[in-house]
Amino acid sequence: MANGAFNQQTRQAAVAGMFYPSDSGVLSAEISRCISAANLRLPYEEVDSGLVGVIAPHAGYIYSGEVAACLYRLLPTSQKKVAVIGPSHRVSFSGVSAPSCALYSTPLGDVPVDQEGIASLVEAGAVDVSDAPHALEHSVEVQVPFLQYLLPEFTLIPLVVGDATVDEVAAILSRLRTMGYFLVISSDLSHFLSYDEACVVD
Repeated sequence: MANGAFNQQTRQAAVAGMFYPSDSGVLSAEISRCISAANLRLPYEEVDSGLVGVIAPHAGYIYSGEVAACLYRLLPTSQKKVAVIGPSHRVSFSGVSAPSCALYSTPLGDVPVDQEGIASLVEAGAVDVSDAPHALEHSVEVQVPFLQYLLPEFTLIPLVVGDATVDEVAAILSRLRTMGYFLVISSDLSHFLSYDEACVVD
């Protein structure tokens, strides 16, 4: 798809029922449970009002939901704009990709995609518009239900990273912050490490 070619279609949930529950009631209950468990494991502390983003895991909720909840409970509920950026697991491409859709769907409903914000990133040469990297990608999708559960209303910029340099991604994050976006960096963090090993590696 050519740069900046947007449409009014909806990006449908691809991993509902696999990475997280597909029923909206069950999904809401699971997120609530994760937040309650996070509060028990790590007592909540107020964070500096200058919080600009979080690094959140993108495994299935049964594996990483409570860790994600530790982070998401810090999210300012007044936040109206969120950018989620995660790695591509299924499609190989260069650079960073945004979708062409107007809405991003999960079992909790549809989130408006900021096509105007994406267009400004495209115009700056920071991202391309392509739906293929987003169609089946879970790294961004698994973050969205937490955002929907906690934020009354927000617009989304979903980005998937292919073969891109650290400097390229850093420049995009900086631009997103200038645009007033709260940043969610979706990461694998550690796979199959003991707690002590993970503390060293991470």
